[in-house]
Amino acid sequence: MDTHGNQADTQQAKKKFWRDYLPIEKMTFVNVIFVAIYSILTLGLCWIASLQYRALKTDERPWVRLFVEPVQFSSPSFTLLTHAFNSGKTPAKSFNADFFIEVVKNGEQPKLDGTGQISSISSGVLFPNTPADSPVSYTFTQSEFQDFKDGRVFFVLYSKLTYSDFFRVKHWTKHCQFFGGKPGNYSAKKCTDYNDIDDN
Repeated sequence: MDTHGNQADTQQAKKKFWRDYLPIEKMTFVNVIFVAIYSILTLGLCWIASLQYRALKTDERPWVRLFVEPVQFSSPSFTLLTHAFNSGKTPAKSFNADFFIEVVKNGEQPKLDGTGQISSISSGVLFPNTPADSPVSYTFTQSEFQDFKDGRVFFVLYSKLTYSDFFRVKHWTKHCQFFGGKPGNYSAKKCTDYNDIDDN
């Protein structure tokens, strides 16, 4: 029986890293561990840097929203005064807004399909705290106006505002607001759900 061979195999199987492996083997293992740890740390730092960069862009970017002044509907013709307002810290570039009005039968949802454009406004730059004003005018037919006053129809003003920031990232704001001729319930959920902003 080759007892010496069995003992050698057993000893080889029970090697202890720092005692039995050659220096070059130890150095190779240490280098592998170091590279792995360095790679993990580098990825972590890159992830943190990307989060900080995104937070900086979000904090410094322009934020454009739309306000509509209250109006009294005393005749079939009316004008809505709209104000696009940049509440961010930097100017909005290539600003554009398209306005649509849709008359909707109460009990039905508005289509919001981009037809029936009433007006638009554009500007090369929209500075913070400096609104861009735009009147939006519309005229009901006589029958529409009577249905509006009686609550059988309502109308929605909806728009999409587009602009970009200094990083050339494109942004948008969608706005929808409904108007009824008298107090009551109106089937305008699709309008209220339309309101949204980008998350760039």
